[in-house]
Amino acid sequence: MKIRTFDLGAEQLLDQNSAKEKNPALGLRAIRLGLAYKKLLRTQLRALLRTSVGHRIDIIIPMVSGVSEVLAVKQMLEHERDHLAAKGKVVGTPRVGAMIELPSAVLMIKELLEETDFLCLGTNDLIQYMLGVDRDNEAVAGWFRTLHPAVLRAIRSVLDTAKSAGKPVIVCGEMAGSPYYVPVLIGLGATELSMNVHSIPKVRRIISGIALEEAANLTKSVEQCPTVEEIEEIVNHHVRKNWAHLFPPHFSFVTER
Repeated sequence: MKIRTFDLGAEQLLDQNSAKEKNPALGLRAIRLGLAYKKLLRTQLRALLRTSVGHRIDIIIPMVSGVSEVLAVKQMLEHERDHLAAKGKVVGTPRVGAMIELPSAVLMIKELLEETDFLCLGTNDLIQYMLGVDRDNEAVAGWFRTLHPAVLRAIRSVLDTAKSAGKPVIVCGEMAGSPYYVPVLIGLGATELSMNVHSIPKVRRIISGIALEEAANLTKSVEQCPTVEEIEEIVNHHVRKNWAHLFPPHFSFVTER
């Protein structure tokens, strides 16, 4: 079981009467909030240490921007482990992983892998932050392009580097739970996907209906494309030509803006 430390914003955790942040997505949230309010984070870590006794518990650090946050959490984890042991409490040894959601984390992926046991690749926020698009703002919805070349290159970089390091990556977010994007993820090297239970049958059907070599050839054919429009057209054509029986008749990857 993988459990994130509080992946909340300040307005969700603190006094509701406190000043509202102008841009919560870039504000005091996730691990930043935990490190700003260490007492709350320490309570979580103690609970996870106790719960991990006799259970496979992995701790995920959300919204990591670099190695510093991981080192800080690991140091706190060791402190709480020693504190509990001194009280005669039995504790487990949970693994520590990082959520890769920020462009800075992608650029620091090699160093992050040296300090973590696994990674979770959060595609929703990664696309949002890489493209500078609020995914909940309908006015800019047309700029939220899942198949943007920068997004695909970032995912490929994370997966390839983790594979070289011999550490697992779990791809999550809407992209991982979408039967339409799963072939692309598989072609990029994804081997573990996290999704809600309702997405499993659809994604399973797609995975069972395509060949790994086909998916790899698809992603290879778009890796040098400079525009998202070209990538969408190539993927759309490939699906229609090779996997039409797996997708709805009128589905298209091409985004209208």
